[in-house]
Amino acid sequence: MHELGNRQLDVPRLRTLLGEVLRERGAVSNFEVSHDFPELGRRNLLLNARTLARGGGRPDLILLAIEDVTERKRAEQAVRESAAMTRAGVETAIDGVITLDESATILSFNPAAERIYGVASAEMIGQSFADLDVPTDGDHAGDLSRYLCTGAREGRGRRRDGTQFPCDLHVSEFDEGGARRFVVTIRDVTERKRTEAQIRRQQGEMAHVLRVATIERFAAELAHELNQPLAAIANDLEACATYVRAGKTSPRRLLGLLDRAGAEALRAGAIVGHLRAFVQRAEPRFESTDVSELARAATRWLSHEIEHERITLHLDLDAQRLPVRVDRIQIEQVLVNLLQNAVDAIREADVTTRDIWLRTSRSADGTAEVAVDDTGAGVTAAAADRLYEPFFTTKPDGMGMGLAICLTIAELHQGRITVEPRAGGPGTSARLVLPLEGSA
Repeated sequence: MHELGNRQLDVPRLRTLLGEVLRERGAVSNFEVSHDFPELGRRNLLLNARTLARGGGRPDLILLAIEDVTERKRAEQAVRESAAMTRAGVETAIDGVITLDESATILSFNPAAERIYGVASAEMIGQSFADLDVPTDGDHAGDLSRYLCTGAREGRGRRRDGTQFPCDLHVSEFDEGGARRFVVTIRDVTERKRTEAQIRRQQGEMAHVLRVATIERFAAELAHELNQPLAAIANDLEACATYVRAGKTSPRRLLGLLDRAGAEALRAGAIVGHLRAFVQRAEPRFESTDVSELARAATRWLSHEIEHERITLHLDLDAQRLPVRVDRIQIEQVLVNLLQNAVDAIREADVTTRDIWLRTSRSADGTAEVAVDDTGAGVTAAAADRLYEPFFTTKPDGMGMGLAICLTIAELHQGRITVEPRAGGPGTSARLVLPLEGSA
């Protein structure tokens, strides 16, 4: 408040106003006026006039109190403008904005919320927020305190017509005259989810292309994989026939041969089933699995080629389970590609030392790492920066799509791939890093 001091006030109709106060005999009158001061500029003044009587007679004096309320008026105006802007923002927001009291009763329901839920605001005022069925992750929607300061949460809402939609939910708290109030912001993310699904399908299609190309390269290995159980079945059945022709009828011997043949038949069926999944899977299917199990499974696709190239494969798999939530086929495909690159590097380099190390480990940052190191010719730092570019390759007959697609798959799983010169000598070091399940 500014000090007015002895400055003179030139208030129009002041005498008339004070005369009216004097005639009221004891009444208190408040009125506001504006006045321009040379040093202070325009100020808002609140005049408080009260009559006084001397010696118990008629009121013949007026006590006039003057208060500078300029700053208060400005603050009140700012609050009104802020409230108006807030209301305008809420009314035009693309997100549903719902205010609730402490018992989760709906106090306001903006137009976006009406559009999202397909219900008029007038029908929702006074109803329970729990009736909107958000979220559906096991928490009770009426207990709003658990949602405070946790960021946006995913849930599902239910429209008036019964259809459900995915949504992001955010809750904040404010005080209104000593009463707790909550603002719930709801965003319909149907389109975002649809786009994410489309991206996953496209990534799945890219992965499918790489799988088919991989199967073509592994034709000899697959023939070898299937030949082993089929040959064992043929041998066991021939042994059974020979045994019977010789007039031998020991059930134990016959059952033993038949059991072994049956087990080999199941093994062949598992190989075919795995091959079918490896080739046909397009849409990612996430499930919990162990990284070390995937690494071991990936080596089976290349065991015959590794043996043929006289390469020694060193396995150093973490003894503890490394749980990740991934599409098993896609991650196995990435590991097969990294191993195949290592085999190709050793073959093309024609080196004396022919080793591949496959390691799995747990990192302190909550990730699982699969490392593939080889003793091939290695990769230059300049080439390493371009390895993920589509159609860039260091192989004479390569297409340059393998690592690009592998990187896409890794990023789909919130992971990453690195390829760089091996630190311990000539060769290449490739790393696949994935977040451990439950580490987020």
